[in-house]
Amino acid sequence: MDHHQRMMACRIVSEKLIDKHPEEIVATGVTGSVARGDDLEHSDIDFQVLVREGSDLRSHVFVVNGCLFGVHMRTEGSWRKELLEPNRNLAFAIGALVQLVPIHDPSEAFARLRGLAESIPDECWRNAVRDGLEDIVEDLGRAKNFYMQQDRDNLRTMACRVAASTAVVCSSLRRRALLSENELVRVFAEEFGPDSEHARMYRIASRLDDAADKEMMRALEWLHDFLVREATKQSAMHEDLGSPSEYIPP
Repeated sequence: MDHHQRMMACRIVSEKLIDKHPEEIVATGVTGSVARGDDLEHSDIDFQVLVREGSDLRSHVFVVNGCLFGVHMRTEGSWRKELLEPNRNLAFAIGALVQLVPIHDPSEAFARLRGLAESIPDECWRNAVRDGLEDIVEDLGRAKNFYMQQDRDNLRTMACRVAASTAVVCSSLRRRALLSENELVRVFAEEFGPDSEHARMYRIASRLDDAADKEMMRALEWLHDFLVREATKQSAMHEDLGSPSEYIPP
């Protein structure tokens, strides 16, 4: 299927859903590569359906002409919750709404959600940074254990995971929406310059550049330390206690 055929499929599915469930469906639209217009031969379709609160309609998938078609049922309230409550993937949630192309939206529900996505409070971004850093600290600890055990396969898998998380956290620190996972490899280069130490360390940490395991671990720790410093400036990082005796229960 080409781009035109995918968009036509979205319109047909939208019409069929609305004809069958006119009282439950508020709006329909498409996100992902189809919305951006950069879908390729094997790209899937991310079809979004806003349903009324209490609807029994459920998300589902099917295949059309070899193309995976995902129908994602959500309420406007669930979208708002994803944007406003702590969410380590906030940058992706915002990116999905920013790029969304409405198919059927008579009440402009998606427009309201996009307006919210474009004016997210700083506190939400700080929550995303904090939650993302928690993942990095946990996974970096696992990577260090694999390194000490000389478990290279698991080490490299975990290193790529940590590197991707550093790019997501960096995006949240810079208040940058992410339109797709493909952007992760460019975050540090675009934010700090392709020749910056940040970009170089990310390329080593994510194994885009060949490096010994020792250098990869050093790059991961460099990125972690940088993000912690930046998060501390924004008051988005938990305090690093020197001893558990310093802990004060909330």
